Amino acid sequence: MKQQLDVKKQNQWMAWMFSRMTMFFALGVFAAGTYVAKYYESPQQKTFNHSHHSSLIKHTTKLKSSLQAELHLTSPAPEEKGDEFSLLAEVSSQSLMQDVNVKWVLPEGVELVRGSKTQTIAALTGGEVEQIAVTLKQLSDQNEQIHLKLYGQEGQGLASSQVLQFNSFKQAEIDQKNANLRTIASEQMKKDIAIKALQKGQASKVRSKISR
Repeated sequence: MKQQLDVKKQNQWMAWMFSRMTMFFALGVFAAGTYVAKYYESPQQKTFNHSHHSSLIKHTTKLKSSLQAELHLTSPAPEEKGDEFSLLAEVSSQSLMQDVNVKWVLPEGVELVRGSKTQTIAALTGGEVEQIAVTLKQLSDQNEQIHLKLYGQEGQGLASSQVLQFNSFKQAEIDQKNANLRTIASEQMKKDIAIKALQKGQASKVRSKISR
């Protein structure tokens, strides 16, 4: 009889232990599932997933053209209708360029006085500068946009092109605004570098104190 009671108590103890283990196991699974769900919902993980998927998307960027050009005003700028002014284009190439087509695109408010609207440069070698000059006349009393288009062939049939713009009445104003923007950008860059250096220095001091 006593042996039967001992066996019954042992079975009850084992059943109790089994229920406890089952409960702890269920709690562990629930906690792990909650942690994983929160991990994948966190901003850091979202950012990681976004960057991971974004890396699979192909991006294209515009390559820098080997064909280079600068446009210069070589006379007083026009101030009113009837004024004449001269432009000088300096065309160059970083590599051998053949059959460079040069075209001045003039609006109705500007006419050609001297020079040619179109010209072909047979070949440009690296470092060589070709100068092309035109004299124009302002026919309107408003700002006119003049464009210079260039197109050439590099080695292996690769094409290279450039488009420049000159504003008859507002070019000086535009150049000044661009210069101001470049100055502001340069000053902001210097501030950013100084702030990063300061933050890096402070972080180094903190690490030094911790290591002592």
